[in-house]
Amino acid sequence: TDYNRGRSDVKYLEYSSHGVPGIYQYLEPYRDIVKDGQTGFLCRSPSELIEKLDELYKNRELRERVRANAYAYVRADRLLENNIRQRLDWYRSFNSSTMSDKSLFLRDLQPHRESPATAYYTLRAEQSEQQFLTASKETQPHLSVPCLLSLLEQLPDYGTAASLLVHKLNDLRRPQETLLRQQILSQIAPYAMKWRLEICRAYFLINDTTKAFNELEQLLHLYPYFLPTWKYYLRLLALTNHPDSQKVATRCLALFPHCYPIGILAIDNFPFSERFGILTNIITHSTEHVAPFEYHHARRIFRKAVLELIGNKPVSGQTIALLQAVCKRFPESMQLRHLLAEHLQHMGQHQEALDEYARVVEMQMIHIIGQEENRTNSIPYLLQFANYIQKVSSVPDGHEYFESLRT
Repeated sequence: TDYNRGRSDVKYLEYSSHGVPGIYQYLEPYRDIVKDGQTGFLCRSPSELIEKLDELYKNRELRERVRANAYAYVRADRLLENNIRQRLDWYRSFNSSTMSDKSLFLRDLQPHRESPATAYYTLRAEQSEQQFLTASKETQPHLSVPCLLSLLEQLPDYGTAASLLVHKLNDLRRPQETLLRQQILSQIAPYAMKWRLEICRAYFLINDTTKAFNELEQLLHLYPYFLPTWKYYLRLLALTNHPDSQKVATRCLALFPHCYPIGILAIDNFPFSERFGILTNIITHSTEHVAPFEYHHARRIFRKAVLELIGNKPVSGQTIALLQAVCKRFPESMQLRHLLAEHLQHMGQHQEALDEYARVVEMQMIHIIGQEENRTNSIPYLLQFANYIQKVSSVPDGHEYFESLRT
């Protein structure tokens, strides 16, 4: 494509100059520069990439040969001092008065070429883009749809506007109009996923769930790791009580073992008796990969999921195991700890319940003291910071360490 032909091969230059045997996509500019198997490798698919990596890992002689060839090529033909004149002439050609008619953008730059103050050329939104921005910011669909229809009359191939239009039409419960635009959308935006999901939604709105499921299965076959498709599919399966819902949800959990938002969404597709164990397993395994910056977000999501699942259900060993798992992972949640104490007390485990109540009271006291002393909230991840201090200080018992600081 024109876009790929305009790209720089700087990645190849960086790898080769540092003696790294690189693997590159079979696209411009690499396929015109890299000699496959001699100065690097070209791959056409993810599976081929894995094969090349495996081959490099096992064959040291091949690694050394490709590394040496690539380095020699860069040193012989691509040094800056040997190519600077050619690059400078290329830049100067943009200032030529005899440019082709295709270079309309560069022609617009001509008035500024003598001005040293103009470091950047600002691409301002045109009228069509302004119209699209106005429609996209409009929160009421019945006001944005006429604006989008008018825009598409002027620019029928405006794929982004067409995708937004079908979304707004579905919001207005006008799915038939959405389906009428499916053919033209497949022509002007064949790889866009947003409008494809809106087509599935339109089929659901007209109660044609069979076609909705077929469309979703096709999308998952083409793009198996596209999370929005999975989210919509799982939700639709749960709403319709589809007989294959548990099978699909199991497949999803296997595909995304560490993605807790999609895992929580999949729970509704299992029998109620199995949901406690599945959620406990998600908490135990997926939270190991939670990054510090998403810790508070994950805690809110899991707290909501646990509270919704337990609800007013009778106390059982499953509910206690679930609460113990989530409290172990998120120990600073007073609400979950208090609920765990109540369940333990109900099951006759009085000493364990008293221990949990004591932790809840201690956290409440810390919260009150913090408010009274007007302490700053400048440290956003206090728990992670405390764990880090405990780790680097090599203190055997972190609890005793922090107790000594407090006293």
